[in-house]
Amino acid sequence: MADFCNALPGRRAGVAQLFLNDIDAAVAEIEWVRNAGLFGGVLVPIIEHGASVPPLFTEAYDRIWAACVDFDVVAHQHANVTGLYEGYEMTDPGMAMILIESGPNAYRGIWHMIFGGPSTGIPGSSS
Repeated sequence: MADFCNALPGRRAGVAQLFLNDIDAAVAEIEWVRNAGLFGGVLVPIIEHGASVPPLFTEAYDRIWAACVDFDVVAHQHANVTGLYEGYEMTDPGMAMILIESGPNAYRGIWHMIFGGPSTGIPGSSS
Protein backbone atom coordinates (compact mmCIF):
# COMPACT_ATOMS: atom_id res chain seq x y z
CA MET A 1 0.00 0.00 0.00
CA ALA A 2 2.81 2.40 0.85
CA ASP A 3 4.47 1.79 -2.52
CA PHE A 4 1.14 2.31 -4.32
CA CYS A 5 0.44 5.56 -2.47
CA ASN A 6 3.98 6.88 -2.74
CA ALA A 7 3.90 6.39 -6.52
CA LEU A 8 1.63 9.46 -6.62
CA PRO A 9 2.53 11.52 -3.54
CA GLY A 10 -0.29 13.74 -2.32
CA ARG A 11 -2.89 12.00 -4.50
CA ARG A 12 -3.18 8.63 -2.78
CA ALA A 13 -3.68 8.67 0.96
CA GLY A 14 -3.73 5.06 2.17
CA VAL A 15 -5.68 3.95 5.24
CA ALA A 16 -4.39 1.09 7.42
CA GLN A 17 -6.70 -1.25 9.35
CA LEU A 18 -6.11 -1.39 13.12
CA PHE A 19 -6.79 -4.51 15.14
CA LEU A 20 -7.62 -3.85 18.78
CA ASN A 21 -6.77 -7.22 20.34
CA ASP A 22 -3.08 -6.19 20.63
CA ILE A 23 -2.54 -2.58 21.76
CA ASP A 24 1.24 -2.70 21.25
CA ALA A 25 0.78 -3.86 17.65
CA ALA A 26 -1.88 -1.19 17.03
CA VAL A 27 0.42 1.56 18.32
CA ALA A 28 3.28 0.21 16.17
CA GLU A 29 0.93 0.23 13.15
CA ILE A 30 0.05 3.88 13.78
CA GLU A 31 3.75 4.77 13.87
CA TRP A 32 4.33 2.75 10.68
CA VAL A 33 1.47 4.59 8.94
CA ARG A 34 3.08 7.95 9.69
CA ASN A 35 6.59 6.83 8.73
CA ALA A 36 5.32 5.23 5.50
CA GLY A 37 3.72 8.52 4.45
CA LEU A 38 0.17 7.16 4.45
CA PHE A 39 -1.64 10.35 5.35
CA GLY A 40 -5.08 8.69 5.09
CA GLY A 41 -4.85 7.50 8.69
CA VAL A 42 -6.08 4.32 10.34
CA LEU A 43 -9.39 2.50 10.28
CA VAL A 44 -10.64 1.69 13.79
CA PRO A 45 -13.16 -1.16 13.94
CA ILE A 46 -16.56 -0.70 15.55
CA ILE A 47 -16.79 -2.83 18.68
CA GLU A 48 -19.99 -4.83 18.66
CA HIS A 49 -21.92 -5.60 21.84
CA GLY A 50 -20.50 -8.68 23.52
CA ALA A 51 -17.17 -8.53 21.64
CA SER A 52 -14.05 -10.05 23.18
CA VAL A 53 -12.37 -6.61 23.38
CA PRO A 54 -13.51 -3.63 25.49
CA PRO A 55 -15.69 -0.84 24.04
CA LEU A 56 -13.87 2.13 22.50
CA PHE A 57 -14.88 4.47 25.33
CA THR A 58 -12.78 2.58 27.88
CA GLU A 59 -9.24 3.42 29.00
CA ALA A 60 -7.98 0.29 27.23
CA TYR A 61 -7.32 2.32 24.09
CA ASP A 62 -5.72 5.44 25.59
CA ARG A 63 -2.34 4.52 24.09
CA ILE A 64 -3.92 4.20 20.63
CA TRP A 65 -5.53 7.65 20.84
CA ALA A 66 -2.28 9.12 22.19
CA ALA A 67 -0.33 7.58 19.31
CA CYS A 68 -2.79 9.06 16.79
CA VAL A 69 -2.21 12.49 18.35
CA ASP A 70 1.57 12.08 18.70
CA PHE A 71 2.03 10.91 15.10
CA ASP A 72 -0.70 13.19 13.66
CA VAL A 73 -2.63 10.22 12.28
CA VAL A 74 -6.38 10.47 11.64
CA ALA A 75 -8.67 7.74 13.02
CA HIS A 76 -11.58 6.67 10.77
CA GLN A 77 -14.49 4.28 11.13
CA HIS A 78 -17.03 2.72 8.83
CA ALA A 79 -20.46 4.12 9.62
CA ASN A 80 -22.25 0.83 10.11
CA VAL A 81 -21.69 -2.82 10.96
CA THR A 82 -23.67 -5.63 9.39
CA GLY A 83 -22.98 -7.83 12.43
CA LEU A 84 -25.26 -5.66 14.56
CA TYR A 85 -28.17 -7.14 12.63
CA GLU A 86 -27.38 -10.82 13.04
CA GLY A 87 -30.55 -12.68 13.85
CA TYR A 88 -32.74 -10.33 11.82
CA GLU A 89 -34.61 -12.46 9.36
CA MET A 90 -34.50 -11.25 5.79
CA THR A 91 -38.19 -10.52 5.78
CA ASP A 92 -39.94 -7.23 5.07
CA PRO A 93 -40.14 -6.38 8.82
CA GLY A 94 -36.52 -7.44 9.35
CA MET A 95 -35.33 -5.28 6.46
CA ALA A 96 -37.43 -2.37 7.77
CA MET A 97 -35.77 -2.69 11.20
CA ILE A 98 -32.32 -2.63 9.58
CA LEU A 99 -33.23 0.57 7.73
CA ILE A 100 -34.68 2.19 10.86
CA GLU A 101 -31.75 1.23 13.10
CA SER A 102 -28.98 1.98 10.58
CA GLY A 103 -29.11 5.74 11.19
CA PRO A 104 -28.57 5.71 14.96
CA ASN A 105 -26.10 2.82 14.73
CA ALA A 106 -24.03 4.81 12.23
CA TYR A 107 -23.25 7.27 15.04
CA ARG A 108 -22.31 4.60 17.56
CA GLY A 109 -18.60 4.55 16.77
CA ILE A 110 -18.15 8.32 16.99
CA TRP A 111 -20.01 8.41 20.31
CA HIS A 112 -17.64 5.74 21.65
CA MET A 113 -14.57 7.67 20.47
CA ILE A 114 -15.85 11.01 21.79
CA PHE A 115 -16.44 9.57 25.25
CA GLY A 116 -13.14 7.66 25.22
CA GLY A 117 -9.82 8.84 26.56
CA PRO A 118 -8.64 10.02 29.94
CA SER A 119 -9.56 13.70 29.67
CA THR A 120 -13.23 13.59 28.73
CA GLY A 121 -14.38 15.40 31.87
CA ILE A 122 -17.20 12.87 32.21
CA PRO A 123 -17.92 11.85 35.81
CA GLY A 124 -16.47 8.42 36.43
CA SER A 125 -13.83 8.73 33.71
CA SER A 126 -10.18 9.01 34.62
CA SER A 127 -8.57 12.43 34.51
